[in-house]
This record gives sequence, C-alpha cells and structure tokens, in this order.
Amino acid sequence: MIMIRKLIFFVLLGSIIYFSLVPEYFGNNISLPKIAIMRSGFFEHVLGYFVLGYVLFCTFNKKMIWYYLAGLLLLGVILEILQIIIPLRVFSVYDILGNCIGISTVGFIVYIKTKNSGIQFAGK
Repeated sequence: MIMIRKLIFFVLLGSIIYFSLVPEYFGNNISLPKIAIMRSGFFEHVLGYFVLGYVLFCTFNKKMIWYYLAGLLLLGVILEILQIIIPLRVFSVYDILGNCIGISTVGFIVYIKTKNSGIQFAGK
C-alpha cells in the first residue's frame, strides 16, 4: 500500500512540475470574472498543493513532515518564479498564495491529527 501512495505522490509531483513549466499554447475560451484572483488559477493551486501535501503526509515519515511541507512550499515558489522566463507563462503572486493556503491547510490537519498522538517532530 505504501508503494502505491509513493507512486501517487510522485505522479502528482511530476504533474505539478510539468504543468507549472510547460508553456500554455492553448487559448483560454472561458470567460472568467475580471477579478485577478479568479483568473490566476488560484483555486487550482489551493487544491493541487493541498492534495499533494496531504498525500505526502499520508505517505512519508511523520517526524519530518514540517520539513517536507516547507520544501513543497519552496518548490511552489521556485516554480512560480521560473514562469517569469518561460514564454507564454505569467508569474502570479495569487498562485503562490494559493500554494501557501493549500499547504497551510495540510499543516493544520497535521497539527490536529498529531497533537495528541505523541509523535515527536524533528527539531523538537
């Protein structure tokens, strides 16, 4: 079972990296509200990083989860910064905010689930 979760995690991670770095050649035919946060893909970022973070929590060493989540957040920021130099990609602070909210939600769940379980985290 753990191998399946690891496979799912790495497929999700690869998908996020791929879709963050591949130029968008297709047009956006969807008429979205003229609110910047709606046009940025904010909700997709929240959902994507939440799912990736939660699968990470369910799969890997619980004692190191805060380091893993911090690394995931750093990856999200780096991928967004790289979009500055990729043709047809746009850097968006809202996307970084979405990443932070998704990962923070996982962090809150981790805190709640492990508060009384006696798990000692690295660095404590």
